[in-house]
Amino acid sequence: MTTTMTTKKEAINRWVHELKSGEYQQGTGALKSGDDEFIYYCCLGVLAEKVLGREFFKDGWEEWAYGENGNTGVLMSEDSEALGLTENITQEELVFFNDKHDLYISDLADREWALVKLNDNGYNFEQIAGIIEELGWAE
Repeated sequence: MTTTMTTKKEAINRWVHELKSGEYQQGTGALKSGDDEFIYYCCLGVLAEKVLGREFFKDGWEEWAYGENGNTGVLMSEDSEALGLTENITQEELVFFNDKHDLYISDLADREWALVKLNDNGYNFEQIAGIIEELGWAE
């Protein structure tokens, strides 16, 4: 993890704090969207820019992107892996998402995909932060 965060736990706890801060407008379909005046973030965009310190740039299609591959909708694999977001959803988490939150998430999904589904299906940042804490993903 190329960041000033020293541990996975520290980074995720800071992310939860940022999501709860109320400082960011939530958007869907991209890590970061909008123009210079109105910026919107997916919960993963907050993680990339505000916690991991990734710099976003406008790509050739005028979309906000980051990293060598110009990621717009998902995290770079090194970021996802370092924070355990590439881990497959456990059976317990599957029940949590599908039964408690009425989302269809496949047993083949990873944590990053589950977060995208939450973000893009109407869960606000405060709710997503609470789910991250409830599932103990910072541990």
